[in-house]
Amino acid sequence: MGTVQAYRRQRWYFWFSLIAFLCVGPLFAWITNLNLATAPSALFVLQRFFLLPQVVVAPLIAFGVLLIAEVIASSAPTRPLPLVAGALLIVLVVSVVTNYRRVDQSRNRIARSYGEDVFATVEPHAILLTTGDGVTIPLMYLNVVERQRPDVALISPPLMPAEWYLRQLRARYPDLTVPFDHYDGERHNLRALIEANPGRQVAIIGPVPDKSLDQDYWSYQRGLVSVVEPASRHITLSEMTNDNEQLMKRYQPPSPGSINAESFESEILASYAQPAWRIGHEYERGGWKTEARAWYQRALAIDPNFPHVREALARLDRE
Repeated sequence: MGTVQAYRRQRWYFWFSLIAFLCVGPLFAWITNLNLATAPSALFVLQRFFLLPQVVVAPLIAFGVLLIAEVIASSAPTRPLPLVAGALLIVLVVSVVTNYRRVDQSRNRIARSYGEDVFATVEPHAILLTTGDGVTIPLMYLNVVERQRPDVALISPPLMPAEWYLRQLRARYPDLTVPFDHYDGERHNLRALIEANPGRQVAIIGPVPDKSLDQDYWSYQRGLVSVVEPASRHITLSEMTNDNEQLMKRYQPPSPGSINAESFESEILASYAQPAWRIGHEYERGGWKTEARAWYQRALAIDPNFPHVREALARLDRE
């Protein structure tokens, strides 16, 4: 109704709303080229941008109210605008009352607990490299806004090609040495950054954007993070198991039924299951099937949808 009224009374606004909606709505969804089948959170990512087209068309509601008022005024000798506005207010109040509990996130501590657990995992003055909104944003909030673990240098590798980001890192972490003014992933890469800061633990969450660490370093699963270790360092499976056992006892993983499986919370839940899966994998590689099965089942208890665990258990059953 608002669209009809805008076309009748303010045609320029009708065309503006239509073009703006098409650009920030269907056109934007098309150019993102997101494959919604690749990950459960893909649609969740796209839905965060749906607010803008709704903002564009929201003023048309006012035109719709005026149209309803005009129709009522033409058939009844009354003041229709306050009546229509009052009815609309009642609809809004009922909508808030009936939907508030469903959308209320004030008691949702999943992201906060995850961030706190990650910061409790890394050593003092560590360098923490994170990739992915689901893990980076909770950590960034706690570190920058609430000033938790200010000794930890929190770095997002996907932003490193931007020179403004390197300047920001130097300003935020004066004790961090950034040995280049432009990151290119080749000569100016993560290896150069790590070796310019000797003695500091380097922990990673998510994939890293270059391969500079592959030759002389390896990734050690330590709880929720992967610690970069030199190739010369040897850690036994027993040491890895004991280390992760102690960390996992302190963690606060959400229950599978408490998360929104179509959001980043599914990635957080999978992060809690990752250490158990990794240990199970190492036991399987070593031929200890009983221990591998126990750790795989432990990962499955944390996240029933964790990828590859059921395949691994089925593989052990066949052997």
